[in-house]
Amino acid sequence: MIRWKYFRQFELREALEHADAGGIAIHESGQTRMGKPTVHLLAGSRRGLVNAAEEVRIKTKYVQLVPYDHFDLFGRPLMLALQKCLKDEEGGARRCRSCGCTDEQACPGGCSWTAPDLCSVCAGKEKP
Repeated sequence: MIRWKYFRQFELREALEHADAGGIAIHESGQTRMGKPTVHLLAGSRRGLVNAAEEVRIKTKYVQLVPYDHFDLFGRPLMLALQKCLKDEEGGARRCRSCGCTDEQACPGGCSWTAPDLCSVCAGKEKP
């Protein structure tokens, strides 16, 4: 499960770190479009960004490449993205992207978090 999280305008560094760790970041951009403030949809990879954009029903031809890969969000896609962030915050429990363990139900023998969505057992398996 990819974790969606909302970040304020001054939290760009944290938003980019969240995206690089495999999450989807919704970041206040401080820019406007048609007189309304916009936010950016960020992901750590172009494929992740396209997948996230499709989840909120954005046509992928609207990707922006400067200063980093992102989509400008406004209108209905913005509302859908914010709903995903709220749902993730309400759910609260982290889940490993590989094995599915959570804070409440760890791997047999125990594990810890090495990334927002990767446990120590699975991180050990990913290393060559």
